[in-house]
Amino acid sequence: MENAKTFRTEPHAVVAVQGYFDIVWILYSFRGRLSLGMAWIAVLLTIASWVLFLAITISASAVFPVAKGCSFLFPYIIAWNGLAVGAKRFHDLGLPGWFVLSGLIPGIGIPFLFYNIGVRKGKRAVNRYGTDPRLIWPLATFNDRATH
Repeated sequence: MENAKTFRTEPHAVVAVQGYFDIVWILYSFRGRLSLGMAWIAVLLTIASWVLFLAITISASAVFPVAKGCSFLFPYIIAWNGLAVGAKRFHDLGLPGWFVLSGLIPGIGIPFLFYNIGVRKGKRAVNRYGTDPRLIWPLATFNDRATH
């Protein structure tokens, strides 16, 4: 990681970013903040990985029956991705990551999550969860260029 850029996103965590973003951090970590644009990129990565996994599982299960048995893990991985991305989006809004569990509220949970995670822009200042991600990743601002 010689040419990796290092940014302090919160007092106790340092995120090393290769280029503009770190996919493992985006999809699996609950720390820090994630901009609206990067959240949509994470959703697209998750959908692509779901399709790829299904294709591999279907083709490999004909040759290796064990592959079909491993497929039960993938929904849990997808759920973890969704929770991690959602928590970082709520951090970007200045709210605790636990708000991602509001999706369990019948009737209003899913629309509340969709609005806050997929539509609402984050705070443009440093908050207790870290630096504004649009200051760190130039690619994270692609959804803001037309309005700012």
